[in-house]
Amino acid sequence: MSSWQARVEPSPCRALAWQLAAAHLAVAAAPWAAGCGPVLALVLTAVSLLALPATLSAIPGSRCPIRALRLAGGEWSASLRHGAEATAQVNAATRVFPAIVVCRLEVGGRRLDWWIPRYALPADEFRRLKVALRCVRHGAPALAC
Repeated sequence: MSSWQARVEPSPCRALAWQLAAAHLAVAAAPWAAGCGPVLALVLTAVSLLALPATLSAIPGSRCPIRALRLAGGEWSASLRHGAEATAQVNAATRVFPAIVVCRLEVGGRRLDWWIPRYALPADEFRRLKVALRCVRHGAPALAC
């Protein structure tokens, strides 16, 4: 089943990062525009702005701790930002949508998010990743699908 050997190295997604940063800023400004009380508006703005670094770290690019994901022999491994390679497990919270894959991975005892839009990969690699992640989410090893 060599067809299930894959290496996923998405290109940086600067457009998605800018869109999500703009969304965070809009959400941060919304309580003030809606006329919420100052304490509630301050709390909601702080939550939105404090969540921004976590959001940006999930998008492929310079801030993301994951550079590549590899599937070989039914085992997942991740290449990290500093060149280290670690085994990875796909968490059940992983979601596969037509235009984006929202991966929740457990790498080296840490839970990491990785959002891969369709345009960041060639079409065949994106389809292969989607099928492999759906198989794992439904309890089947990637080699069995």
